[in-house]
Amino acid sequence: MPYVLRPTDDFLKQVRKLDNTMKELVDKKLERIKQAPALSKPLEHGSNTYTERVKNFRIVFKVSGNDVILLRVKKRKEAYLQ
Repeated sequence: MPYVLRPTDDFLKQVRKLDNTMKELVDKKLERIKQAPALSKPLEHGSNTYTERVKNFRIVFKVSGNDVILLRVKKRKEAYLQ
């Protein structure tokens, strides 16, 4: 059962700043997340919060029911600060 992706405004702003190659890689990763988000790496300090690696970037998202809330896509050093 595929999940529904719900990007936040911050996520969309961050994706717009990426170059086309990274956007394509993020799109491919989002398709995989949509199918099985629980296979991603869970974050220790966030309930139902996961991360997925795309080169040196991280996609941070939260699972709520059938929704996957896309929080941010940032470089690794910045992705976990919030």
